[in-house]
Amino acid sequence: MHRRPPFLPPKPVGSKSLHSLMSPFQAKGKPMRLVGGTGSPEEPHLPPGYVLDRSDPDVLVLRCPQETVIALFSTRGTTAETIEQEARTHYRNRLRSA
Repeated sequence: MHRRPPFLPPKPVGSKSLHSLMSPFQAKGKPMRLVGGTGSPEEPHLPPGYVLDRSDPDVLVLRCPQETVIALFSTRGTTAETIEQEARTHYRNRLRSA
């Protein structure tokens, strides 16, 4: 039998286990895999210091750490992979020239 850590309040009598509460929500068949952080799936993973400016509703602006504009993307049809690829390419080229 497992002991509860002292900082947790005691379980109420007759409470259901987490497994029994979550069982209706468990995926049947092949489970989905979450990769790389807690952001949404559409959120690009950028190199350190790179930001995606969303101040214009129609255009995404990729900026490097010096706040220089690297690329412009339409908000319609642009994928996170495309933005990530452009940022990684710029990041590698910047490292090579340094």
